[in-house]
Amino acid sequence: MIVVLNFGGQFAHLIARRVRDLGVKAEILHGDASLSEIQALNPKGIILSGSGHSVLENGPLPDKGIFELGIPVLGICYGLQLMAHMLGGIVAGGYVKEYGKENLDIIKKDKLFTALESKEIVWFSHGDQATKLPTGFVKTASSKSCELSGFADEKRGFYGIQFHPEVTHTVHGTNILSNFVFDIVHAEKNWKLSDVSAGIIKDLKTKIGTDHVVVGISGGVDSLVAATLLHQAIGDQLHAVFVDHGLLRKGEVES
Repeated sequence: MIVVLNFGGQFAHLIARRVRDLGVKAEILHGDASLSEIQALNPKGIILSGSGHSVLENGPLPDKGIFELGIPVLGICYGLQLMAHMLGGIVAGGYVKEYGKENLDIIKKDKLFTALESKEIVWFSHGDQATKLPTGFVKTASSKSCELSGFADEKRGFYGIQFHPEVTHTVHGTNILSNFVFDIVHAEKNWKLSDVSAGIIKDLKTKIGTDHVVVGISGGVDSLVAATLLHQAIGDQLHAVFVDHGLLRKGEVES
């Protein structure tokens, strides 16, 4: 199990998706989730998401106890900055903002960067950046505008990267996440979408029995998935109602 702490970043859910694509269960919790909430999931590793906030302007921070759990932590973008901020490093603003594809120089081939080239194409989206390493950390990567694009304290299993490995624009981003999940966290492959859907369908059959269900379908993914699973569970006992809320794409109502 990998816990993704969501600090409001646009890619937080994509991080969890990438972990699940690797065959490992992932759960998303709000960034300020209590330590007890996190521990209740018995995570083997934690990923700190990006965010549009700034640690220099009272941005959201996790419970500092996550760094005392004895499990690996990966900070992505804002996640790197909050690691630096909370563990004794320095984060500063006013630097050249990076947005888009950049060339990354990998300085130290730690476990996170295993099997990667010395130069990689990655995707940046940040304004602030770490300017001083926390005690015990070493620099692992840099770019032309961000000296500390990656750092690590391998002894404690803490890794920070200023770029986004979860997006397809980071060419070997999946390799980086895989290195963290399997080589650092040592997670087991225990999650398959087919198993999840089968469990949901079985549960629905038990709960609904011979009753009938009405479901509203708005054209979005959530309602369509819910209706599909319900139909697979109870067939003609399901009565679907299409709701034209006026915000669909051209021709979608007809199709």
